[in-house]
Amino acid sequence: MTLLVLPLLESIPEAAAEHMTGGEWLEGGLPQLIGFAVSFGVVASFWAEHHRLFEHVRAYTRRLVGLNFAWMFTICFLQLPSAMVYSLPSTRSVIGLYIGTMTVSAVVLTLLVAHVHAHPEIQEPGHPLPRARVSANAAVAALFGLAFVIAMIAPQINYFALFVLFLSPVVERLSRRAAARRDASLAAAASPEDAPEPAAT
Repeated sequence: MTLLVLPLLESIPEAAAEHMTGGEWLEGGLPQLIGFAVSFGVVASFWAEHHRLFEHVRAYTRRLVGLNFAWMFTICFLQLPSAMVYSLPSTRSVIGLYIGTMTVSAVVLTLLVAHVHAHPEIQEPGHPLPRARVSANAAVAALFGLAFVIAMIAPQINYFALFVLFLSPVVERLSRRAAARRDASLAAAASPEDAPEPAAT
């Protein structure tokens, strides 16, 4: 995550060579600072969810390791479009690469969560991963996908397309409720109370 700030640090010697004041640098670098804050927030949220996921894991599979490496690749690669955001004009390709990388990262993280949920044998016995976590991660990935589509269809919206992520708490809550209702329905269908009573002898 510290790599995100490097493009900003590199601009300080350039500002000093141009005899800029601190206020002038802050004013001129405001878009870059906002971009850094957004990137840091997104990466922090990804890492937090990744950490919460592995609190449920006690063993691993080859697929889990592969998905984990794929997810870490997206996090590392995000530094490239982040640097492009700081330094290049906001063209469709730059915006698409930036939001698209976030979308891929969210999708791979969802696949990680789904894989762990589908394999109880690798979960902590007393701390299973609930189905609602899969639904919640899928909902967030869908919002990233929506932001990507909006940015590609209407590039004038720019990075403001990411504002749809403010809907994530609502979408996650709805997805958790849907998952809870589905689990309750499955539990009720499998309840032994519904089984026919044996005939009296």
